[in-house]
Amino acid sequence: MIRRKEDRNGDGTPDRILFFKNEVLVRLEDDTSGRGCTDLVEVYDKKGNVTEQRRDTSGNCKIDVWDFVESGRIVRRAQATGGSGRADVLTHFNAEGRPTIQEVAENGAKQPNKRLFLAADGQVKAQCVSSQAGGRLDTRSRVSGGLVVEELYDTTGNGQADQRAVYEGGELLRLDADTTASGKPDTTQYFTGGKLVRQDQDDDGDGLVDTRFDGDEAATVPPGTQVPGSAFGKLGCGRFDRFWAKR
Repeated sequence: MIRRKEDRNGDGTPDRILFFKNEVLVRLEDDTSGRGCTDLVEVYDKKGNVTEQRRDTSGNCKIDVWDFVESGRIVRRAQATGGSGRADVLTHFNAEGRPTIQEVAENGAKQPNKRLFLAADGQVKAQCVSSQAGGRLDTRSRVSGGLVVEELYDTTGNGQADQRAVYEGGELLRLDADTTASGKPDTTQYFTGGKLVRQDQDDDGDGLVDTRFDGDEAATVPPGTQVPGSAFGKLGCGRFDRFWAKR
């Protein structure tokens, strides 16, 4: 790779560096504000199209916006919102330029722990969380009206949900669990005021409740009582973007 330095303002210090590979410009580093630091970086493909642009938008000599471009449009944008120069939010855009997914690294972490799925109005409609920053996403929450109405948990790490929590008005009502790896709930716990009040069990996998406990006491199960809740499926969280692997 060949580098060419330019001193555009004549102060004796280069304020632009051009990188060439096989006589084709592949990268630009620019001091556009004359502060003595690079505040603009552009990466080009073989046809001269910008594929990545990095900018210092706050004037502190730290890159805080990373744009990734495909076919002339921004498909992902990373931002350092805390002024540290370390990205903590990555937004994905669809073909219309609307944000659809945001990945977030919370509390100063280098790696993300949360993936938000956005509705057309920008509101969060679902979110996936990793119990370890940068690790696999193991919890998916469905959001309605700003409140979590359902949470799915992958407790085994195979990408398949095996527990479901159902909420109403922000309060836990029911917890479904697949304890036999059948893909279907076989144990259901009911809650009132945050306290467990009933547990139903399907002991033979036929979808009907066989055993019931009201509190600590065994209770009679009405014949034909079905286990509530649909079959479990994939968590559907996807993976964190490859951008984070370079941090």
